[in-house]
Amino acid sequence: MKLILSCPTSLGKIKFATPWDLAIWNNSSDYFNSCNPSGWSSVPSNLFGFQYPRTGNAYAGIITYSWNSVPNNYREYIQVELVDSLHQGVEYCLNLFVSPGIHAEEFPMILERIFNLIDCG
Repeated sequence: MKLILSCPTSLGKIKFATPWDLAIWNNSSDYFNSCNPSGWSSVPSNLFGFQYPRTGNAYAGIITYSWNSVPNNYREYIQVELVDSLHQGVEYCLNLFVSPGIHAEEFPMILERIFNLIDCG
């Protein structure tokens, strides 16, 4: 996340982190940035825990699965346009840096179900 259009002052502001965007129009994926010194969307301390960014001053936050929400089985997604096309039959490696928030006891199990976890080398 490089370009800041506006500093997030509340949750659900992933559109502030160009070029990232919502993958589904009715979710509220979050953008956490140190430009917000305190509050729900601040860094490193925010509503979901305490985490410094791996690099830079910001990171995204999504709910991978929530069984006790309305609507039931709520999930959040983010997306970005790829710089090149993917090609059938080619293996790709995705490097993803994750940190479970508070109340994320099921997180490792959910992550393993989403991705076939292997070392990309």
